[in-house]
Amino acid sequence: MDAEYTSGQVPGYPTGGAAWDPQQQLQSLQSLTAFTVTIDYSRDHTTFLVCPAGQSQPVVRMHKDYPYNVDVRPYYVYPAFGPQQLLGYVKLGQAWDAQQVLVGGLKPGARRINLDDAQLVQHGLDATLTAVRQELTGGRRAARTAYRVLDDFNLGFGLGWRDRAVEDAMFSAHIRCAGPTSPGFDLVRKAGPTALYEIVVHDPRLSRLIVLAYLERFSTSSDADVRAVAVTATTSPFRNLTENRRMRREKQQREGS
Repeated sequence: MDAEYTSGQVPGYPTGGAAWDPQQQLQSLQSLTAFTVTIDYSRDHTTFLVCPAGQSQPVVRMHKDYPYNVDVRPYYVYPAFGPQQLLGYVKLGQAWDAQQVLVGGLKPGARRINLDDAQLVQHGLDATLTAVRQELTGGRRAARTAYRVLDDFNLGFGLGWRDRAVEDAMFSAHIRCAGPTSPGFDLVRKAGPTALYEIVVHDPRLSRLIVLAYLERFSTSSDADVRAVAVTATTSPFRNLTENRRMRREKQQREGS
């Protein structure tokens, strides 16, 4: 994973200030068992805001100075109250610690779309988590079933197409990532045109960086948000290629070649 900076400093923030204990801050992230995540989409940046359940102030941010669909650029994970230091990186469904050591993420070879059936692994944890979509209950289940019947009717006459991401935005979604040796975590995408996620972690051993890595891919590949659609419409389809070349030049400059 090639990050733009390797010093443990988040780009755009000054150094200095009070002494900082990375292990203490990482434990603060690990202490989150129930939290919500919202996303700030822009052509200039993308930021995931992590708030403890029932609170509105973020304690962790996952940020990059690029549109969400510029996948070659990693996200920086850092404390909201100490943005000058890193907790780790997230990129393309994988998570690294602040020293760029791979923590885990989507299983190699896993599809990058339809992440409600993906598998995740964490190095050092003898567990493979499989994502399974949970059925809705009550009125939402009935409404979604009716919508699918109409959708199938339209499909039969070539009048439409099945888009699960749009259905999730209309009716909500619940994904459970668990395995035989780990209860894993639950992710709920609340209904609405802009995404709000509720996450509950059931296994204290599970790295929250991996949870964020899964969420990042789910939000990018398997969800619909009107703000993300707007960003996609105004971002060059060649932006990833351009940034990939720029990253190679940056790496050569860092290495003095």
